[in-house]
Amino acid sequence: MTECINILEHNLQIIAASTLKARLVGLLKSLSCPLFLPHCKAIHTFGMREPLHLLWLGAEGQIVRKDIEVKPGRIRICLKAKSVVEFLSAQDSAQAMDRYKIGDSVNLHPHDQLVEMD
Repeated sequence: MTECINILEHNLQIIAASTLKARLVGLLKSLSCPLFLPHCKAIHTFGMREPLHLLWLGAEGQIVRKDIEVKPGRIRICLKAKSVVEFLSAQDSAQAMDRYKIGDSVNLHPHDQLVEMD
């Protein structure tokens, strides 16, 4: 059985990187909140100083894969994904990522907490 996870619970703000510049910069700016990359099947961690946790989302917002502690200098590809949420490992421990299960639906609403990156 899958459940709907409100990833914005506890007022967690997520930055949406929908422009080319925002996608290229990604979390290199040391953002203090997770980054949502719509229309994304691949990411890299070149230039990162710490590992990332990744939630890969399918077309309906369901978690199709999760990668924990992706070290700097790596590439990850998920052909099933339509988007990905990146967390700096310092933001969310590997144990905290256990709350997200494959098949769970991720709710990225309300829109007022999904902020566009410049």
